Amino acid sequence: MALSINGKTFALAADGSFSYPWALTQEGENDLGLVAADSAGNITSINKTVVRDTVAPVAPAVNLPVFTSDQNIQVGISVEKLSFLYLSVTKDGAAQPYINNQSYGQTSDGTMFVSLHQLVGSSNLVTAASYVITFKSVDGAGNSTSVTRTVQFQPPSAAEPSLTLNRPVLNPGNTAYISGQTEQGAVVSATLDPGTTGETAVYGIIVNPDGSFGFTVQVPTVGTHSVKVDVNSLARTISQVVQFYYSFNPIVLQMVPSQTVPNQLTRVDVVPGQVSMDVQPGTFPNGATVKASILDPNSVLSPDNNLKIAGSVYDFSATSTLAVPITATFHYDPAQLNGIDESTLGVYYFNPKTLNWEKISGSIVDKVNHTVTAKLYHFSPYALQGSAPPLPGTPKIFNPSVTNSYASPPD
Repeated sequence: MALSINGKTFALAADGSFSYPWALTQEGENDLGLVAADSAGNITSINKTVVRDTVAPVAPAVNLPVFTSDQNIQVGISVEKLSFLYLSVTKDGAAQPYINNQSYGQTSDGTMFVSLHQLVGSSNLVTAASYVITFKSVDGAGNSTSVTRTVQFQPPSAAEPSLTLNRPVLNPGNTAYISGQTEQGAVVSATLDPGTTGETAVYGIIVNPDGSFGFTVQVPTVGTHSVKVDVNSLARTISQVVQFYYSFNPIVLQMVPSQTVPNQLTRVDVVPGQVSMDVQPGTFPNGATVKASILDPNSVLSPDNNLKIAGSVYDFSATSTLAVPITATFHYDPAQLNGIDESTLGVYYFNPKTLNWEKISGSIVDKVNHTVTAKLYHFSPYALQGSAPPLPGTPKIFNPSVTNSYASPPD
C-alpha cells in the first residue's frame, strides 16, 4: 500500500495506520489531498478543505452621541455580516460593568438600531449619568474586535431645551465637524477652545427644520481642543462642551534604517531592542525591504477612554504587502508604564478609516521578559496600550453577583 498526501509519499505503519501533522499555513481555504494505491493499482482518493480564519472582524461602527437629553434616541450599530454583537456597560466610573459581555444577537446584514435606554439596560432614565459602553463584534471563528464609547445623559428639564451632540468627526486639513440635534426653531451658537487665548466664535450655524445642525471648525494646532455649544429656545438655554484630540500629521522622532528581509525563516530587529518580527518563508518577495519610524505619542490621535499608550508609537512600511502574517514582538520597560497595569497591555493599530485605535486579537503579554506579541496582517502605526488600575477605594457596584444581566442600574 502506498500513500501520498498533497503530492508527497508517506510510509504506513505495519498495521496500515499513519499520522500527518497538517499545518494550516494560509488564511482562508487549506486543501488536503490523500491518495492511497494498493499493489494491484487500485486507487482511492479523499480531498478535504479546512478554512483557517484568524483575522479579527472589522471594528463595530457606532453612532452613539457624546451627550444627549433624549433617552429614546436611536443608536445605530453596524458589524460584519453574520457576526455577533456583545455589550458591556459601566456607569459613572464604576470599577465593574453592570452589563458584562451580554449577547445582543446576530443580524443577517449586521445592522441594528437600539434606543439609548434599552442599550444601557433601563426602561426609563431619570437621572444624569455617564455610561461607558464597549461594543464587541465576534465572527463565526471566534475572532473579535471591540470599540468603546462614552455617552453623557442628562434628563430633559423644563428650563432647558433638548440637546444631543454627536462624536466629532476629524477631517484632513485641520478641520473637525460638530453635529447634533435640538428643538425646532432653536438658535445654536458655538465657541472653539473657550477660555483660552485661541478662543474663537463660530458664526452662521444653521438649524434645520427637524432640529438637526452641523458646522465645521478650523483646528489651529495638533492637540486637545474643545467646542462649547449653546442652544437657546423659547428663553430656555443649555450649554455643553465636547472635547477631541486632533492630529493628522504625526511627528517623527526617529527614522530607523531600512532592512532587506531574507525570503526564509528569520527574525528581523525592525527597531533594535524595541520591536522584532519573525518572518516566514514567502512573506515577502526577494529583495523586499522593511523600514520603521518612531512617532511622538503626543502627536497622534489618542486612544479612547481609559486606555493609555505605553512607550513609543511605531509606523511600519515595506516595499511589498504581507503575503502571510508575521509575528511581532514589542518590548516594554515596566518602570516606564506610567501607571498602566501590565496585564492589560495589548498591541493596537491605528485605523485611518475609523480614526480609532483597534486592538490586535490574540496579543500575548510576557511579564517575565517584558514583551507583548501579536500577529500583524498589514503595516500601519502600532503601539502598546493598556489601562491603569482603578483608584483606591470601594466604589459602589450595582448587583456585582450577577453577570450577563440586563437588570437596570440604580438611578
